[in-house]
Amino acid sequence: MNLRTLFATFVILVSLPPEVQGVEGEQTLRLHVSSTGDDGSVLISKGEDDGLATGDSILFRPRIVVVIDPEGADGMTPGDRVLLHPQEDTEYQGTVTEISKRTARVTMTMTSYVPAPGSRGIAVIPGDRVILEREDSSDDDWGYEDDPWSPGMPLLAQVKPVRPEERGMQISGRYYLSADLNLTTVRSQSDTFVRAGTDLRVENPLGKGGALRFDGEINFRSEEDRQERDEDDLDFRLDRLSYAIGGTRFSPQRWEIGRFLQYGMPEFGLLDGVEYVRRRENGDRFGASLGYLPEPDGNQKTGDDLAVSIFYEYVADDAEEFTFGAGFQKTFHDAKRDRDLLVTKLRYLPAEGWDFNGTVWVDFYTNSDRAKDSDVEITQAYLSSSRTWSSGRGIDIGYRRVRFPELLRREFTPITLRALAKNHYDRIWASFFSWATDRHRIHGEVGAFTDEDESGGDGEFGIETRDIFFKDSLTDVTIFGGKSPFETLLGGRASLGHSYDGGRWNLIYEIADHDWQHFSENRNDLLQHRLRGELDLYFESSLTLSFYGQGSFFDDDQLLSLGFFLQKSF
Repeated sequence: MNLRTLFATFVILVSLPPEVQGVEGEQTLRLHVSSTGDDGSVLISKGEDDGLATGDSILFRPRIVVVIDPEGADGMTPGDRVLLHPQEDTEYQGTVTEISKRTARVTMTMTSYVPAPGSRGIAVIPGDRVILEREDSSDDDWGYEDDPWSPGMPLLAQVKPVRPEERGMQISGRYYLSADLNLTTVRSQSDTFVRAGTDLRVENPLGKGGALRFDGEINFRSEEDRQERDEDDLDFRLDRLSYAIGGTRFSPQRWEIGRFLQYGMPEFGLLDGVEYVRRRENGDRFGASLGYLPEPDGNQKTGDDLAVSIFYEYVADDAEEFTFGAGFQKTFHDAKRDRDLLVTKLRYLPAEGWDFNGTVWVDFYTNSDRAKDSDVEITQAYLSSSRTWSSGRGIDIGYRRVRFPELLRREFTPITLRALAKNHYDRIWASFFSWATDRHRIHGEVGAFTDEDESGGDGEFGIETRDIFFKDSLTDVTIFGGKSPFETLLGGRASLGHSYDGGRWNLIYEIADHDWQHFSENRNDLLQHRLRGELDLYFESSLTLSFYGQGSFFDDDQLLSLGFFLQKSF
C-alpha cells in the first residue's frame, strides 16, 4: 500500500461520524439488540459489513463492548465470546452462532437471561479493519498530491486531525414499533402491549463538538377478562434527554446535563442532573454527579430523591486489560438521609487465559434503619470468570447474590420488615461449550441456589448441529431439569433455525413436567408443551422486521402470544 492510499484511508476514517470513532488503533461502533428469542439468543445490529469478524472475542453490554482479535476474518463466527452488562451490575456471557452482512446472532450461555430488544452497546474493533464499502482509490485522477515526506517521519505527520467542533452536524439513531398480544383461557383474559419510540443522537448541534441525545417511547397497555374488568393505560416514558460535551481524545474532560444513565458509574442509575468525568494521562478516570433519581417505574417521578456521587477507576495499562473502579453514592429522600451505597467493580481481560469480572454493592446502615441487624451489608454481588481456548472450548463460572436494601425511596413494591431482613437469593453456576467437530457443539450448565424459603439445583445439556437438514441451518436439542424441596422439573427443548441474506427463521418445541410437593393434592403435577416460531427480515434500507408466535398448553388451559418488532436505523 503506497502513501497516497494510506492517506486516503485516513481521510475517510477521520471524516466518519463519531459512531465509528475510537482511540488510536481502535474503532468504536455503537450497536444494540434488534430482537430476541427465548432459545437464549439475541440479534445485534452489526455484522460483517461493519467490520465484525468470525472467531473474535466479544464483550457485550447494554453498552455492548465487542473486543475483536486483530487476526480474525471479516465477520463473527461460532465460538465468539459475548459478555453482557445490563444497566444493573450483572454480566452475562454468550456465543455468536450466526452472522450476516448487517447482523449477528449471539446465543447466551445462561439461557435463563435474554436481554430485551433495544439494549444498547458499543463494539471496539481494530483500527486497521475497514468497516465500510469504499470505492477503489487507485484511479489515476485521484487529484491529491502527497505532502513532503522524508524517511523517519510518521506517514501521517502532515495530516491535521478533524476536531469534533469542526465536523458538520450529523443526526443518527433509530425508531421502533412493537406490539405483543397475550390470550389465555384462564378467565378468558387478554393483554395487549404496544411500544413506539425513538433513540436519537445529534452530533455537534451547537458547533461546540457536543452531542444531544433523546430516548423516549409511548407505551399502551390494555387488559380485559371475562369478569368485564377493562384496564387501559397510556404513558410516555423519557429515558434520556441530555447534552454531553468533551470526553474525546482532544478533551479529557466530559460534562453531561439533563436526564441520562450515568457515564462514569452506570450502576448508580438514571439521573436528572449533571455529571463531570475526567480522564487522566495514564488512562485513569474520576468524576462526580449531582441530581435527582427518577423512580424506576412507568411514571418516572422525579424530585424526591437527591443523589450525590463520586467515583474513581484505575487502569493498569493502555490495553485496559486490568481495571478497578469504586464509587460512593449518598441519597436523600424528601431531604432526609437515605442510602449510603459503595459500588466496587474489577475487570481482568488478558489476551489469553482466564478473564474475570466482579461487581459488589455494599450498603451502610445506621440506628434509624429498623430491618437490618448489621451496619454493613452486601446487597448485590456478581462474580464471573471464564476462558475460551483456541480449540473451540469455553467455560464460565460465577456467583450472584441479591438482597433488598432498606430505603426510604420508593424503589420496590412495599414489603414487610421481615422480608427486608430475611429475603435473599444466592446462586452459583458453571457453564461450558465445546466444538466436538466443525459442525457439532455441545453445551451445558449446572447451578445451585438458596433463598429465604428453599435451596435447590438445576442443570441442562445440549448438542447443537450445523447443516444437518440443509445448508446454513442450525439445530439444537437440549434436556434440562431442576430440583428443590417444593418442585421437581424435567424437560427437553428442540429448535431448528435457518439464516439467509434476507433474514432468519427459527422453530422451537419444548416439553416440561412440573411435579410440585407440599401443595394442594388436587393439582401437584403439570405437563406443559410450548411451541414457538420466529421470523426476522432484514431490508437494504436498514429496516428490520421481526415476528413471533407462541402457544403454551397445560392441562385444560392454553396461552397464545403473538407479536412483532419493527425497527429502522438512520
